Amino acid sequence: MKLHRLPAPLDEILDQSVPTSGDWDWALWGCVDEVSDLEATLRTAGDRVVLITADDTESRLLAGGDTRWLVPFAALPWTLGCAVPRTSTPSTWGRVLTEVNGVAWAAVSPRPATVSRPALVPQPWQPAAPVWRTLIRSAVQSLKVSAAADGTALEAGWLQLADDLDGSHQCSQSIEGQGRQQSGDYWHAIMHRREPDYANAQYWFRQFGRHDVIAALAEEVPRVAAVHPSSKFQAWQPRLVENGRWNPLAFVTCCQEAAATDDASFRVAVEELQYREMCLLLRQTWRDATS
Repeated sequence: MKLHRLPAPLDEILDQSVPTSGDWDWALWGCVDEVSDLEATLRTAGDRVVLITADDTESRLLAGGDTRWLVPFAALPWTLGCAVPRTSTPSTWGRVLTEVNGVAWAAVSPRPATVSRPALVPQPWQPAAPVWRTLIRSAVQSLKVSAAADGTALEAGWLQLADDLDGSHQCSQSIEGQGRQQSGDYWHAIMHRREPDYANAQYWFRQFGRHDVIAALAEEVPRVAAVHPSSKFQAWQPRLVENGRWNPLAFVTCCQEAAATDDASFRVAVEELQYREMCLLLRQTWRDATS
């Protein structure tokens, strides 16, 4: 997976090059899930999809391996837009995308001032849109799953990213205690943290031992602090990372405090950290399902 940093805000580039250039079948800036034929378009596009994001978070945390399984990101509100090139070497976009290989990520530069991330406590709960469920189904079915429980956990993760808490809960509950690293139990814990049922979330975080996401999350805390300055988040850092190790139980309490606060900067920082946790867990769940 390549990160292609745009030299200007994407909407300006789209205005200049789509559709008059003929290089792109279509391109969208925001509200991608409103496109009725999105699933068919992406399925036809195969590995030529470019997902447009606010920064390099997704390309950095989700990198590795065959990236076509990431196509459902095109229908998520956390993705700014997506595009399908008509050819693999679009001329007028050559200055923007130096290569289109697999699912490419285009990060807007400069980063938008407001970036949407999954809420700590989504309201109201709602099932994932049919087009998004179809994308999930196609993405999971395209994989050579070697561990069925982790394949189900991957679906639980996708549904969690879509704020379909009930659907995610049904998947994770069906594989309790199963999987290479019990990733389904991790998604189960996240679901209850966002429900919110904080005591239940802590219970589920205690159900699995070491997980590969734990070490990676410890590294994300200072990165989030650098992007989202917050005195409250700064005060939480020693509790979130103790002796270099991520503390998921402390993060449950941190999310509880952030969800109830009027301090927008604190809440935004915690939402960003939660999103990175979900991205890292999604990638690891995919690896466990296909390894």
